Amino acid sequence: MRLLGYNALPDMPEITIELPVKLTRAGLAMRLVQPSGRGAASKEAGRSMIELLVKARQWWKRLGAGDLSIADISREENINSSWVSRVARLNFLAPELVTAILAGEQPAALNAMALTSSGPIPLKWTDQVAHFAPA
Repeated sequence: MRLLGYNALPDMPEITIELPVKLTRAGLAMRLVQPSGRGAASKEAGRSMIELLVKARQWWKRLGAGDLSIADISREENINSSWVSRVARLNFLAPELVTAILAGEQPAALNAMALTSSGPIPLKWTDQVAHFAPA
């Protein structure tokens, strides 16, 4: 039998590899999660998460210019104004969490669904980090 690029001999003992990960629901997907709460998969940044952060910055910049309202943006984008509000608030996400998202190292609980749900995100950055930390 050939496993892991290695030809096993018939009299070789079985090798067991144990990894301290668990299968956890992260939004609509299932992910392998390390005890630290970080995903056990590749450290590739999630495109949808980055797109949310970019959209939040774009909308906030336009809102800050003062010539548009949330209702104006929602009409332009043909989306619900509640969605615009939930995405725009991501401008106030803790820098530590934004950095983790961009590096693909965010805790499994920090996903697009968690960020855009109608539930509140803590105001203090330290509380945000604790909120999305593993249980």
